[in-house]
Amino acid sequence: MGGRRICIVIPYFGVWPCWFGFFLKSCSHNPAIDWLFYTDCGEPPMTADNLRFVHCSFAEYKQKVSDTLGIHFDPHSAYKLCDIKPAYGLIHQQELAGYDFWGFGDVDVIYGDLQGYISDDMLRHNLVSFHGHRVGGHLCLLRNNALMRHAFQRCREWRAVFSDKNNHAFDERQFNALFMRHKNWPQWLRRLLYFPRRLMRTAYFRESYSTSFGSVPWLDGSFDFPAEWRWQAGRLTACNSDELTFPYLHFLHWKKHWPADMVMQARPQDPVWYIRKDGIFTDSTAGQP
Repeated sequence: MGGRRICIVIPYFGVWPCWFGFFLKSCSHNPAIDWLFYTDCGEPPMTADNLRFVHCSFAEYKQKVSDTLGIHFDPHSAYKLCDIKPAYGLIHQQELAGYDFWGFGDVDVIYGDLQGYISDDMLRHNLVSFHGHRVGGHLCLLRNNALMRHAFQRCREWRAVFSDKNNHAFDERQFNALFMRHKNWPQWLRRLLYFPRRLMRTAYFRESYSTSFGSVPWLDGSFDFPAEWRWQAGRLTACNSDELTFPYLHFLHWKKHWPADMVMQARPQDPVWYIRKDGIFTDSTAGQP
């Protein structure tokens, strides 16, 4: 990362999810990256030097968004915050002063060696996506400059989308279209098309295979995804690819099976965890009948 400073902004309101301590522990193993939370969830399960929590109500945060963007932002659900992720750099411009990059992301992830995965070559770009052909809402990095803070405003409908109470997946649709189009075209042809378009030309897309059971095939081109992942002291591997490490696991599809009050068998302070469809454990089922 060449000493460049990165801060990932995550507003989260309601109740901390049952896996949140594991998420925070995985963040703490990436001390070169900071996380900034705005929340009304109370004291977090743990803290670390690279984790900052700003306690505020959802109503207060909605007012901050409204005042900064000059819109009426008053959704009923905090899920609507997904739409405004590309605006976090502007909304939190003051808090992000001094950082080289800011990012948006989700909490339904477990990080591996994210800071080791982020290369100097990636950070020569204005936008870094961890999907090969689109901006992913679960993690995206943007250079902390005026161009990228205001990039979302190049979408003509941003005011209407942000002001509407319904979620439009703006981060992965309209905002994505500023940086990636014609994703099925050959790379050389896309480069020719993108050359006069600065936002597209300076965006970096690399598939990190983070989202199991999604629309992106696994490493071997199949949809035979790993049924279990292993985290140990900041190192994340998949049960069918033990020799490879991954920057993070996005367990979007597994969390749907986890009740809000679920108690995991593992604890965040345990040295090893195994993440699978039915929870987070200290023992592995890989290779068992």
